[in-house]
Amino acid sequence: MPAPAGIGSRAQTPASMGGITPSTLTRLSAGITASIVQAHQDLQPGNILINTGRVADAGVNRSAIAYQENPQSERDRYGENTNTAMTLLKFVGNDGALGMINWYALHPTAMNYYNRLISGDHKGYASLQMEKSEGTRYASTDDFVAAFAQSDPGDVTPNTNLDNTGPGETDVRDHAYYGPAPAGGCADVVR
Repeated sequence: MPAPAGIGSRAQTPASMGGITPSTLTRLSAGITASIVQAHQDLQPGNILINTGRVADAGVNRSAIAYQENPQSERDRYGENTNTAMTLLKFVGNDGALGMINWYALHPTAMNYYNRLISGDHKGYASLQMEKSEGTRYASTDDFVAAFAQSDPGDVTPNTNLDNTGPGETDVRDHAYYGPAPAGGCADVVR
């Protein structure tokens, strides 16, 4: 699971960063705790809706040759060599939509190894676009929250050129392509 440096549970991650950093762990824990308290204070009657849909062309199987080694009987069970299904839960309160979380099979890292910027990558960009489309202004505790979670990506990469690049001129421009695919698919599923 990706995490900020200084809190990772894998032995090689903390070792390469000088071990666990108490200040990082403390701030992360405080943020998580504050989020839980805020959510508890905002409890209200509501409904949880579920829907599924298909989002095509957001990723490609980077191991299509290996996929072909699966038995024909198994491959015949699927229409494609990647999972294009999106499952979405929408949370609706008395005053309307509160938020959503979805699961989609697309590797969460699209930015290549040359990137030195902190980024939510394409799932973060999709969250931002979805929240903005629902009127979120990040100035209120009543804002709509969109979470783009991970399902079963296997070898599904958003780097559609299969050479660690995508359709944009830069990694950041790729997000203008990758983000709306799941966000657009999500918009169709969430309505």
